Amino acid sequence: MFCYFVENQAEGGEFFFLDGFKAAEDFRTEHPAWFALLAETPVEVEQVYSSHRYLYRLRRPIITLGPDEQVQALHFGHSHTWTWQLPPECSADFYRAYHAFLRHLASEHYRVTRRFAAGECLAFRNTRILHGRHAFDPATGPRRLITAYLSWDQLEARIRYHRESDHYLPLAP
Repeated sequence: MFCYFVENQAEGGEFFFLDGFKAAEDFRTEHPAWFALLAETPVEVEQVYSSHRYLYRLRRPIITLGPDEQVQALHFGHSHTWTWQLPPECSADFYRAYHAFLRHLASEHYRVTRRFAAGECLAFRNTRILHGRHAFDPATGPRRLITAYLSWDQLEARIRYHRESDHYLPLAP
């Protein structure tokens, strides 16, 4: 994710961040059964952006693990939750786990807060770094933030291409 601060004169609006992987690993240690439930139970997420004619919908766990059982990605955002199709027998436990993880993530222990100035740009992997913004007062000055999302796979593919391009034949003119 990229965040570019075109203007930021308003009071408030600080960003806060946390290392979701560290928080998830600590949650696994403290609540292994709830961690497993969040890593094994797929739920629906959806984002609709009518102005861009964009509908993103898929089903996946809140916590994605890699083949080595290490945390690979977090998918945690209330604004993107959809109607979760949970088996009735695990619904209560899933919601307990979800809310416990939410409280865990809210701990100041994991949080870093920073105000960005106009002209600054921030880039981070939003499947690892969880983020949010505090409220700002528009009456105190202008604030304009431009965000852009890029698939991490695309970024890694571009880096890999440039790193390994000398192994390929040049394109024909």
